[in-house]
This record gives sequence, structure tokens and C-alpha cells, in this order.
Amino acid sequence: MPGAEQGGRPSSWHGLRAAPQGRGRGAHGGTFARNGESVDCCAVYEQQLLHWQAGRLTVAQRREVARVLDATRELRQVHTRIVELADELGRATIERQLAKSDIELGLEYMLGLQRF
Repeated sequence: MPGAEQGGRPSSWHGLRAAPQGRGRGAHGGTFARNGESVDCCAVYEQQLLHWQAGRLTVAQRREVARVLDATRELRQVHTRIVELADELGRATIERQLAKSDIELGLEYMLGLQRF
């Protein structure tokens, strides 16, 4: 495994901690940017963890790699779901609703196209 060990963990594991993300512009744009980047980072982390897992590890290292791999996969699912939810919310923003006439809103509601 690359890097000198520190406390049973390779020193290169510092890369597993994502850098804090700045605030994005717009309510949903920042959410897409931050979580989309996080999904991409999780894929990179998972690839590195699988590479380490295939190498020669102590029992403790193997256990830690497996734990972090599981956590990374779970985190990837969470970030993916956040992006999906932000997309869903973005389709029904207040600006879109305010841009419609009262007749359009009423028809959409009556036809079951709107959830209030």
C-alpha cells in the first residue's frame, strides 16, 4: 500500500477527505455542483480503495479499507439521491409557478399535474 503508515492508516488516505465545497450560485445550481462533484469523488475514492484492497494488507488494514469502501458506496448513493431530489425540486420552483397564469395553474391542478 502506498504511503507511510500513520496510526495503521496509509498517509495517502488524507485524500479520502473531501475538501470543503464553496457555496454555489442559485438555490439548486450549488446543490448540483457540490453533490455532483461528490458523486465523482466517491467514484475515484472507490477505485483507489479497490486498488488497495487487491494489494497486500494487514488484517487491520483490510478491515479499515472494507469499512471505508462501504461508507464511500453509501455516501455515493446519498449524494446521487440529493442530486435527484434537487432536480425534482427544480422542476417545480416558485419562479416557474409565478410565471404561469391563474388559468394555467388551475388547469394543472384540476388535471392532477400539480401537487400542492
